[in-house]
Amino acid sequence: MGYKIDKKKYEEFINYALQTGFDDEDSAKQQISHVVNKMNKLSDPVKLFRLIFLNEPSDFNKDEPGIHYVTNMRKLINDHYDQMLYDYSKFDESKPYILTITVPKNRIDFDYTIKNNLAYPHEEEITLKDNGKGSTIISLNPLKS
Repeated sequence: MGYKIDKKKYEEFINYALQTGFDDEDSAKQQISHVVNKMNKLSDPVKLFRLIFLNEPSDFNKDEPGIHYVTNMRKLINDHYDQMLYDYSKFDESKPYILTITVPKNRIDFDYTIKNNLAYPHEEEITLKDNGKGSTIISLNPLKS
């Protein structure tokens, strides 16, 4: 069974898209459809990736691994590594790690994922409920530059 949007929620998403920079309803509808189709095609459980910065791997909270993930690790690294390295290097000596998890599809916050993809369509993020609780940690590996 796939994710479906009721009429009221659909209108809310279209209005949100128009407020966040979409030029017209048609482009907003296309993006909403794209995101819903992508989420419905995900396996269950789904394998996800996250780029995080840690001073030590022991600093990582396995019980709450976070909410923002992507399905494509290579795209994550290519699209976000340089900016995140710059952002984090200003504050501390942390190092980049790739977190790989699996999570049941019912732990995805579908509404927030759609909104996030409307606000930042290039990021293609999947948003999890409850700070990632219920996910299974597969690996936490240093990212080799």
